[in-house]
Amino acid sequence: MIGFNCFNQLFTFSLTSPSVSFLRAAPLSLGSPIRAVKSPKLPQRLTQAHVFVSVAGAIAAVVLMATASVQIFTGLVVPDELASKSGTVFVPAIHHLYDLEVRWVLVVILLVSAIVPVVNLYKVKRYKQALKTRSNPLRWASTGIVSGAMLGVVAGLSGVQDFMTLKLVGGLIVVTAALGWLSERQNADPKAKPDYSAYGISLFTGALPWLIILAFAFGTPLWGMIRYPWYVYALYASVFITSALYAFNGYNYVRRFRNWTNYEVLERNYLIIDIVGRLSFAIILIVGLSK
Repeated sequence: MIGFNCFNQLFTFSLTSPSVSFLRAAPLSLGSPIRAVKSPKLPQRLTQAHVFVSVAGAIAAVVLMATASVQIFTGLVVPDELASKSGTVFVPAIHHLYDLEVRWVLVVILLVSAIVPVVNLYKVKRYKQALKTRSNPLRWASTGIVSGAMLGVVAGLSGVQDFMTLKLVGGLIVVTAALGWLSERQNADPKAKPDYSAYGISLFTGALPWLIILAFAFGTPLWGMIRYPWYVYALYASVFITSALYAFNGYNYVRRFRNWTNYEVLERNYLIIDIVGRLSFAIILIVGLSK
């Protein structure tokens, strides 16, 4: 609990310090009361930075990355002709579906990441309305798709190559994002009692894909007698920290902690987490799989 509180204080201070004052949606003080926002201010610089980072990362991936691929299979059973003497004996088998080139998956992830920020820059009224109503479904839709694809890449590089298992990993993250949006809707009224139901379920669904990845992460060195390349472990750290910060930001919003009562602060924090998380993800893959 002491460690959590220290991290909480550090995260709060870092987002309200003068060194990052240009990132603030509105002047905030930890000791001052929170007022309702009548005219939401758009985090325009952060939104523009999000678009720039996404497009620049996609271009860098095309130019710098090698043609590393992950083979995708599906499982089935076939008869064992040698063992099938008195009766049919079935054995597990795999069927190769296709090879997935990591470079192009990263390009798609980054370009899809830029769609919602571009929409927000051109559809200002819609974005202001989302901030005013304290719910941004477009952000959560983008988060579900992009984060699901990112964790799918991590799973594939970890050795998860079954088609349906990879779809399950991505699908659970989409469900987690949908629950995150529902949690925002449940707690849109800052004066109402916090509702942790959707938030709690989202933690559970968000943790399930990591159990699949951890099974491969421990099984590979234990039975395969080999370790992953460095960039796989770096991706573990990057994606897990990004996910944890998402959960932390949402938790502070649900419990009405200090400046998180202001929805602009929540939105700004999500933008910062998205930019840093996706930038680190792209850099690790580009450097790890460079030509």
